[in-house]
Amino acid sequence: MVLSNVNKKFGVVYRIQKDNSYVYYAMLDNKIYGPYDIIYNFILSNNGSRFALIYELNGDYYLKIDDQTYKLYGPPPENVSIFSLSDDGLNDKWFYKKDNKSYVMINNKTFEIDGDLIKFYSSDDGLSSTFIYKRDNNEYLWLNGRIYGPYDRADFIFTKNKEVYIIYVEKETIGVKKIL
Repeated sequence: MVLSNVNKKFGVVYRIQKDNSYVYYAMLDNKIYGPYDIIYNFILSNNGSRFALIYELNGDYYLKIDDQTYKLYGPPPENVSIFSLSDDGLNDKWFYKKDNKSYVMINNKTFEIDGDLIKFYSSDDGLSSTFIYKRDNNEYLWLNGRIYGPYDRADFIFTKNKEVYIIYVEKETIGVKKIL
């Protein structure tokens, strides 16, 4: 079961035995989605007005966000992850891989990253997003379209004052730098 944070809407994933296997369904607001071979992820936006499903059907993988369905290029979680859905649909954040390349969707814009995603974070107000990715044993931090790095290791902190700090290791030196 998934719950929205604001008005306590809920969605349910359930399975029914069919022959010698199971089929999966998702239900939200008395509307049923399915049958699917398996449901990997089911999330709601904060107020429960929107939903997203990652599912498998006949050996193919799909991401369904509200009424839009995207065919995926491999199984989750290594090929797709949903980070958050906004109530208005303008600040959705998700990750996917295609043709050995990684992409992050933020606020309806696609950003190609030339590495593997390690960590993702969005500020509480949804206005700032950052992620860390790895390429050639180096880590990079992406913040609102700007890239910091390379570092041996990297992490970040969002403060309550909406400041962002990067914590990094570079040539055996640990550093902290305010970047926003």
